Order: sequence, then C-alpha cells, then structure tokens
Amino acid sequence: MANRFDDKVASVSKALTILEELSKEPDGMGLIEISNRVEMNKTTVYRLLTSLMEKAFVEQDEASGRYSLGLKILTIASALYDKMDIRAIVRKYAGELLGEFSGSILVSRELNREYILVDYIPGGDDYDANLREGEAIRGSQVIQQVFVANGALWQQGRNMLHGSSFREDALLRQKMKQIAIQGYAEEERDIGDQPAIAAPVFNFSKNVVYVVSLHSPLLSDRKQQSRWILTLLDLTSRISGDLGFVNYV
Repeated sequence: MANRFDDKVASVSKALTILEELSKEPDGMGLIEISNRVEMNKTTVYRLLTSLMEKAFVEQDEASGRYSLGLKILTIASALYDKMDIRAIVRKYAGELLGEFSGSILVSRELNREYILVDYIPGGDDYDANLREGEAIRGSQVIQQVFVANGALWQQGRNMLHGSSFREDALLRQKMKQIAIQGYAEEERDIGDQPAIAAPVFNFSKNVVYVVSLHSPLLSDRKQQSRWILTLLDLTSRISGDLGFVNYV
C-alpha cells in the first residue's frame, strides 16, 4: 500500500505534467482538454489545478474558463535565466556549428537604446580593437534592425531607427516585417565594411534579449551566405531553447 509520502510524490509528478502541457499552449486549455492530454480524470486535474492556482503557478481566464501558466512560473524562470552565462551557452553551440566559419561572431544586447557587446569571438586576423565587451557597438545596422524588427516598439508601430512612425515609412515598415518573418537580417556592408547577418535570441517570455551576428567577407557570396544563415538560425534557436523559449508556431 502506498504511504502518504508516495502519494505526495505522485501528486507532484502529476502537477508537473500538467504544467508541461500548459507550457505548450500559450492560449491556455480547458479542463477536459487538459484531462485528455495528461490522461488523468477530471476530478484529479481540477484538484491539482486549484492547488497550482493558489500558488500562482496557474491562472484561469474568467471569461473562457481556460487555464494557462501563471506569473509565478515567470518569476522562477527569471531567477534561473539571471544565473545563466550567455557567453558559455553561445560558445558551446558556436563550437559545434561555427567551427568552419571564417569571420567574427558578436553577441549583443539592448540597453537604453544602445547595443552593448556581450561577447566577441574574433575570426582569423580580422580582430577589431574598437569592439570591447560591455561597450556600445557602433556602425552596425544589421544588429539594430534585428532588435527593432523583433522588439515591442516595432509591434506598437514605432520606428527607433529614425524616430518616426512606421506608418510614415512604408518601405521601412515592410523591411522590419520581413526581418521578423524570416528570422534574420542581412547587410552588404556593416561593421568594418564587411557583410553581416544577424538573428535574434528569445527568452522564456518571448522577448528578444540578445542578437547574434556573423561578420565576414565570405558572406558576400550568396551561396555561402545562405549556408551560414541556416547555421545561424540553428544556433539562435538552440540558445533560445536554453533560455526557456518555446516556439509555438
């Protein structure tokens, strides 16, 4: 006969299973749908959901009755996220995917509308003494475009590139939309007049938190560029996954 400790362990396991399923559905799920997904009876699922709601791990929409992850999950994820060393994560995957890349790899973040260098992996003899970790990156359109295209300000219709509304610049609005859809930006001349490509890294709350960019003369060749775009997207997808991002599309 199972003792009370075993019962508690089983309940925790079931609750975690419910949280895992809810993490896959950003719009939430109804009680019956959750019950079917986790293969538990409705009474058990309802009891566990009630307990999770008391601790703010789950919330319920009053209008639809659907359940979704609560804010407490974001608090826990944020604590873990803050402990992560993004440079170690990038270099781990860069070593696997970019070992043959002849060029520089930059990791940047946005701070007060400036783009700060987080990590710089120089390639070959193209080291740029003006690039220092912790300092603002100058002269990179490709990095700026990725942040703007994937940022909340873009979604609100604002243009940080020129300080005007996107509605006032149809071409720029279309370019930002295209970057967001395709998942990367490219420029024929960027830092050091070199071609560059860049892609976003998302965190658990679906916000772009870093941009990884590749800079190299070889990117002027369209075939080479296509190859490294696919590799870059694989790289940023893996990093985003480690930061808790789930792509629901």
